[in-house]
Amino acid sequence: MLKASVATVHIANARAGVERATYGQQTMWGFAANMGADAYHLNLFQVVPVPTGTSTDTVLAALRDLVLRHESLRTRLRPDADGALCQHLVAADDMTVEVWDTDEIPDEAALAETGQQAETYLTRTLFRLDTDWPFRALLGCVLGQPVAVMMVVSHVAADHMSTRIVADDLAALLGASAAGEPAPGLPPRWQPLDLAGFEHSPLGQRRLARTMADWQRRLATAPRTMFPIHPVQPQPLQFWRGALRSPAAAAAVAMLGARYNVSTLTVLLAAQAVLLGHNAGVDRCAIEVMLPNRMRPELRWKAI
Repeated sequence: MLKASVATVHIANARAGVERATYGQQTMWGFAANMGADAYHLNLFQVVPVPTGTSTDTVLAALRDLVLRHESLRTRLRPDADGALCQHLVAADDMTVEVWDTDEIPDEAALAETGQQAETYLTRTLFRLDTDWPFRALLGCVLGQPVAVMMVVSHVAADHMSTRIVADDLAALLGASAAGEPAPGLPPRWQPLDLAGFEHSPLGQRRLARTMADWQRRLATAPRTMFPIHPVQPQPLQFWRGALRSPAAAAAVAMLGARYNVSTLTVLLAAQAVLLGHNAGVDRCAIEVMLPNRMRPELRWKAI
């Protein structure tokens, strides 16, 4: 039988501040607002195994250290009186961690089913980014013994690569505790407050101006519309997600990537552009893709 409970992790004496939101935060906030009830598609899921013999208190302490090390996980966003989106970080706060504990040893199928239930529960629950942390954690236990931490992060706070960094850091914290070693250090990096300060500095504004000018030149070559065809009947689902499972396609994509010395993602993006352009009747294709914001060394190990 599965039992659910709640544990509270207290945060104290942490760095605090209010600053304008970063450009990345502003962009993803806008996406989330436009998606409304469908914004759960922006929730990113990770699982971190817990070393055998680790206590619940140790896991909670590691989660506390994690959100102190990665401030974007506890940053709230809300507009100020003038409508400008700002990030808020407070010195003392509480994090709620749900605990699911089964009173019997599950077989592989039952374990997979419970894991899927936890993933669905975490990812389908919307974040209220003005009042909630953009981070949730659920501790899975068997007979009172922690076995895995399942966590979800809003894309407003972290992207796919960042959530992997967060998961790896939690694994390192748990591993150090299990070995009786001090917490591992992190490379010097900017937090969102630091990044916002740079972005709104004179140097950051000059860099933004050059970036916007470059994008204007690129977009000037794009078609005015990607769909110069008669509109079709609106579909009931605004957002649709599917998967193509094909060993043959996977092998072909890997072969083409090796032949042209590009990633498999680039091959798939090119194929998507060709199909989209063919069906839309255009000879050029404009596709919006997410760009990394880690050109500077201070940004390469941060969770946003």
